[in-house]
Amino acid sequence: MKSEKLKKQEQVDGQFLLNKLSLFNNIILDKLDKHTALENLTAMNELSKIEKNYLLGVNEWNKQTFTSTNEYFHRIEHKNEDLFYVRDAKNKLNLH
Repeated sequence: MKSEKLKKQEQVDGQFLLNKLSLFNNIILDKLDKHTALENLTAMNELSKIEKNYLLGVNEWNKQTFTSTNEYFHRIEHKNEDLFYVRDAKNKLNLH
């Protein structure tokens, strides 16, 4: 019984990750406006909050609405600099 529960949870977790990666891909590569979808992401821990603000900032960056971009990136610029999200946000803030 436990084995089946674990398999189901792994499927749910895998689907969640796949959906998140697909959203990230759409924002970065397709440059689609995904603000609503991003706002609906559940930020359950500090890393999720950083990721959410980064993705919202990138979404605004792609739309070239730099005032909003700066707002999202400033929320994470003082976080852990080892994170890609923080480093890239800082780079983008310095570019604009």
